Amino acid sequence: MKLFVFSILCGICFLCVSAPAVAQEANVVDRNDIDFLIEQNYDAEAIIAYLEDGPRVLNLDLVDLRFMAKKKAPPQLIMWLKKHMPKAAEKFDITAVLESWKKDHNESALLRLVEAKKPGLALSAQATIQLMRAGVPRSIIKALRERKPAPIVPKQSTQALTLDEIVLMANEGKTDEEIIKTIEKNAPVFDVDAAKILELKSDGLSVVVLREIYARRKKTQPPEKKAEKPTSRPTETTTIASAPVLQLYRETGTGISMLRPADFVITKEFQGLKALIQMVAPSEDETGELPDLELSIMVVSPRRKSTTPLKMVDLRPVAASFAQGLKNQFAKDGIVMETEKPQKTWLANRRALMISTQASVTKTHSGYQGASYLMHDKGRIVVVSYSVILEKAHRWRPILQACVKSLVFETPNREAPAQEGSTKREQVMQLFKAWRTAVRQLDFQTYKRIHTGLEDTVQSRQSFLQLARGINEEGKRVEINGIDFEANAINYNVFSVNGMSAFVMPFAKDKKAWFLVHQKK
Repeated sequence: MKLFVFSILCGICFLCVSAPAVAQEANVVDRNDIDFLIEQNYDAEAIIAYLEDGPRVLNLDLVDLRFMAKKKAPPQLIMWLKKHMPKAAEKFDITAVLESWKKDHNESALLRLVEAKKPGLALSAQATIQLMRAGVPRSIIKALRERKPAPIVPKQSTQALTLDEIVLMANEGKTDEEIIKTIEKNAPVFDVDAAKILELKSDGLSVVVLREIYARRKKTQPPEKKAEKPTSRPTETTTIASAPVLQLYRETGTGISMLRPADFVITKEFQGLKALIQMVAPSEDETGELPDLELSIMVVSPRRKSTTPLKMVDLRPVAASFAQGLKNQFAKDGIVMETEKPQKTWLANRRALMISTQASVTKTHSGYQGASYLMHDKGRIVVVSYSVILEKAHRWRPILQACVKSLVFETPNREAPAQEGSTKREQVMQLFKAWRTAVRQLDFQTYKRIHTGLEDTVQSRQSFLQLARGINEEGKRVEINGIDFEANAINYNVFSVNGMSAFVMPFAKDKKAWFLVHQKK
């Protein structure tokens, strides 16, 4: 555990300097770095001189060059990059397919690239689902699998059929009957709960298949006798089925709060401008390895002469150096840390960059998965991270992700957003828009302020995250349909690929302002 804390602190030491200076010191140069230099009005000759004053390692491929050409990068620079781009950058693998799709979203161009490669890729079930969840069109996945030397068939050995293989069969076009026959033939036992069933549904499994999976879930112990009803209601702790007990953690020093598993051990370290709060699952292992389960919050105040607020563009070189710093530090301990390119997202009403990470095999575990979210808050750089060993990722990764997304920057005594408009209809429209924006941007504080009777508890944050996940992760569109002032209700519709659903949200007026009415379950 101490080794991991030290590694993280070393990995973020770059945050104490300004972002442009960090970008100049990095040896690895990717498209984000070159885009940043172009945005700062450096011409082609100046950028080439910087790259030649090395050694610099170009982390580019042909897709990067095509994207830069579309953004009107200097032709002289494009020609130089193409000439000096390492041949390894043209390697055709799963990562190349994902990167190509994320950059261009050009289905026809990527399909031509796949068809031109021989003999193709040997896709595992996990890799296929990874492509599907990243939004890669099924036509491309089908082309990749058709070029495979041999198709994947359900396992006939003693190894149990996995949920990933079932999702794969469904997305290959297997019928419900074929999938259920395969399940019955393998007779597996699945470790699933209600949350996992919803996740599998979003992956494309039908209700019939989900019922078969749920019927083969692990049987729990017989329930104990129902305890007497407590005299007082717990305020900050609750238990959900097949999940750990969660608590609401508040750190007064940093002004941050979030959900965390109740039995996690908390350690704090404050060194100058850096603060690290680490929450790990209790363990008897003292070997110095990474903890099995970990949440961490890092708050860093950069030394900057300028008082101008940091912008999103300033985070790009910071995120790149953060990822490279982690790789370098863990490499010293013989651990290979792989990171994906940062993705824009929202967290706690702030624009953030998410970096997914995966560590290789260590002495005690087969590997780790995790993610780090980087964002700005009042001149500070905040990094919120989680990691989990692969053996426990199936159960714990959604829980740790929810804990991270429950993050709130506490701002006490702040009133609800002002409702502009000359008529009450316009004011209620502003209330609805504030609700929709809060859900989109994971802004629980605003969500709480525009509701009456909503307390900040574990249950309320979980309900908020469930609502946000249902709208954001499934790409749904939310539009108001009408306002009924006789019933004091907002009628709105939610649109998705499966159609439209209608909902009603009650509201009321209190002290000359409109609020949504929290409906207790």
